[in-house]
Amino acid sequence: MVGLAPCPGSSDAPYNETETAVLDEGEKMTAVFEPEGASTTAMLPIVAASKYAGATYEILLDGETRYGPASVPPTDIDNLEVTFIPSYQWNERIEVIVRNVSAGDARMTTVQVIGWEEVTG
Repeated sequence: MVGLAPCPGSSDAPYNETETAVLDEGEKMTAVFEPEGASTTAMLPIVAASKYAGATYEILLDGETRYGPASVPPTDIDNLEVTFIPSYQWNERIEVIVRNVSAGDARMTTVQVIGWEEVTG
């Protein structure tokens, strides 16, 4: 049986990046993540974000919408549960768009992506 994520190989490089912004009412953040290797295939099992009522979440991988817009993130930053089974593959960039669409206070929002880059050769 294949693992849920699947699992990275022993020579694969971990990928764990965050971006934080304060969003006032009506503002959005676009957190952009790119692989660290010059030419790579990366796997993405986890995207987490601060969860707030009145926020929307959208994820694009290599320009293709793969999640949302939704009123909840794939997982909350405090949970870090595996969210994509099997893991999504990406090569160039991840964009996570969070919008504060409600009235109220400014909100500190953090986005975290966790996965790995496959090392071949």
